Amino acid sequence: MNTVICASGDLGFSTLENISSELNILAVLTDKNSQSIINWAGDNAVPVFTGNPRNGSCSDFLSALDAVEILLSINYLFIIEEDLIGLPSKAALNIHGSLLPKYRGRAPHIWAIINGEEQVGITVHQIDVGCDTGGILIQREIAVTPITTGGDLIEQFRHLYPELLKQAVELVRDDRCVYIEQNEQDSSYFGKRSPEDGLLDWNWNRQRIYNWVRALTNPYPGAFCLWAGRKVYLWKAVLADEKIDNQTCIGQVVKSDNGSLYVKAADGIVKILEYSIEDNGMQSKQTIPVGVILR
Repeated sequence: MNTVICASGDLGFSTLENISSELNILAVLTDKNSQSIINWAGDNAVPVFTGNPRNGSCSDFLSALDAVEILLSINYLFIIEEDLIGLPSKAALNIHGSLLPKYRGRAPHIWAIINGEEQVGITVHQIDVGCDTGGILIQREIAVTPITTGGDLIEQFRHLYPELLKQAVELVRDDRCVYIEQNEQDSSYFGKRSPEDGLLDWNWNRQRIYNWVRALTNPYPGAFCLWAGRKVYLWKAVLADEKIDNQTCIGQVVKSDNGSLYVKAADGIVKILEYSIEDNGMQSKQTIPVGVILR
């Protein structure tokens, strides 16, 4: 099928690579930082538009495209407006990392782990002028265990996105699409995250802190707290069995054992198994003394 791809990031690139052999890709739209996608387009002699396509900025680029049948959006950084939505003759579809209408917006799998969800998923849906609001074509559920990380879910997305998009393309090709309207009463929206959003609060309960750490661990920038004006990145944690000493402060390191830190949260102790300290822009492993208070 004659296809336009809108894609960004590593997930967009790996999915593009996987599905490209089954499509006639007429053009790719991406952002300036997705160099792997830009390189792929160059290597395959596919026209590429780099930048925000809003407000008609890519109208000349689009006018050169003929007989577009389907548009696929994969982890695309920008909002897709009506000129792109109306471009294909058959369908404009987006693949999204949640079970819509829940967790519309950015980084849905990260927010789902933070919120303690036991199930997430993937949705292929129509693109309309809203944000992840179009009719649902395909959904796939994914279980979230108590130790699932944000990186674990991305790896599952990496395998499942191509599979589900291939199914969607087949449905479009055969004119067998049935779209299910989203229930707005069940909807939720979460915004874009930045590395600075990783700051945790030791006044939270320890389950929230644990979820925060596992959601943001590698390959993401990491959860962090502050000590002596420096960021302490927390890469792996568990809930400890130690009893709370009411004489200690929230955020206080109450024990150190074989490189692990035991830190007091609002309702118990969190054991930090792996951490690093930012020092002059670099991260290093340093010992944090018992008794200090992390902020």
